[in-house]
Amino acid sequence: MSLKYFILTLLLTFSAFADEPTNSESQTSAPVVAKTSRFHDDKFFQIGALHGYFDTYENDRPSQTGSLQGFIAKSSFRFYRDPLLVSAELEYLAGPTDFKGQTTRGENVTARSNDALGSLKFLASYAIDEPVGSFRPFLGFAGASWQNKVQTEGGYGRTHTRLYTVAGLEFRKDLSEKNMIILAAEYDYLNFGSVESRLSHVDAALPDVTNKISNGYGLRVSAQDLLVLSENMSAFFQAYYQYWNLEASDSVSLATNVSYNRPASTSNLLGLTAGLIF
Repeated sequence: MSLKYFILTLLLTFSAFADEPTNSESQTSAPVVAKTSRFHDDKFFQIGALHGYFDTYENDRPSQTGSLQGFIAKSSFRFYRDPLLVSAELEYLAGPTDFKGQTTRGENVTARSNDALGSLKFLASYAIDEPVGSFRPFLGFAGASWQNKVQTEGGYGRTHTRLYTVAGLEFRKDLSEKNMIILAAEYDYLNFGSVESRLSHVDAALPDVTNKISNGYGLRVSAQDLLVLSENMSAFFQAYYQYWNLEASDSVSLATNVSYNRPASTSNLLGLTAGLIF
């Protein structure tokens, strides 16, 4: 969409609020977007149960796979008579996964791992209503953490941390007065990443090591169905896919001629969630 058209849309939006319609105008005019798209949109709280299938690869080899359970919570606020919407979103998943890799001694091992994934996003979106639906470009920042502990001799705990910028587009389409679909796609740019490896779990003489990750990116797509239940409540069902690609970390010296780093990795998360919006 061109800048000229974007500015024209803003002017038309503000002029619509400035001019009060007459009775005849109120009877004949119709909103561009059906009322479902504005349902709970000025201020709402969303919470739901989350089930996810998670896998990771290191150096293109399977590392961990498993099903995780958790929750999603989101709160949004729209400024009075303003198409700008700000929101905060929290996701948390936890559970056991199957680990395939090597211990610090270089031994191949298959074992169970206890994992927990969490992320917190802060986003700002701008609503552009069209006859076909509502387009909402969004921008923000987020932080994510993944903690795991391999349950075997020679296994140790790790904490992966990511801080990243989020940019994307959401599209909302009314199917009826009480039903709407929401499609979204986002790109995540890694600003900072690190992996803390607690090698002291293996041997108290070994130090805990933190490796930095400088380059990486993520992609996320989602589809959501919203169903109005009452004036103050609706239900939602969502499926999403999250992908991350991280380059190898820097190397940290443990001793003379001995260094430690984390290999390049990718991860996939397929999530299904259902809940309520108040």
